[in-house]
Amino acid sequence: MAMRAPAQFLGLLLLWLPGVGCDIQMTQPTSFLSASRGDRVTITCRASQSIGYALSWYQQKPGQATKLLIYSANSLQSGVPSRFSGSGSGTDFTLTISSIEPEDFATYYCRQYSSSPPTVTQAMTKTSQGAEVPTSHPPSPSYPFSMDPGLLQCLSSALLPGSSLSCPLSEFTPVNHHSYGSKPCSPACPGPWSASESTP
Repeated sequence: MAMRAPAQFLGLLLLWLPGVGCDIQMTQPTSFLSASRGDRVTITCRASQSIGYALSWYQQKPGQATKLLIYSANSLQSGVPSRFSGSGSGTDFTLTISSIEPEDFATYYCRQYSSSPPTVTQAMTKTSQGAEVPTSHPPSPSYPFSMDPGLLQCLSSALLPGSSLSCPLSEFTPVNHHSYGSKPCSPACPGPWSASESTP
């Protein structure tokens, strides 16, 4: 009898952005998920008020550029595998990976652009083998998540469909492991962090 490979666990940590003048708050009800290769995975995102279909999902892997997966809540970006799909409208949204692959273990972001400035939640995704991460307690600041704070700053800036910007890491000031302060970042400022969004 074949043994199932050890589960790879996705730890999802919600971060919020205080002081950026945003009325719409984005939250993720689930703190942690666990999955093995081939499993169906869903990540949910909720807005504090209706944003219609103005929501996008991003993926980022360490050392790589941010990748737009879904725009307008359910439209698959060109070149993204069909195992990814988005659904929802109004206040509740879901990113689904129908059969997760090892390369899908990454960092995922949901972002609303119904109002300006856009707001973003950051889902920190950690691939590991061994004991399951507890679901009842958030990780401590020393928990080995791979965080890209420069990208978080970028996505919290006024990025509109069809535009792109990049932000240097120095633009970001950590407050603690649950909240982060930020300041505006202008389009095309120098730095390794970038994000883009396109519309048909």
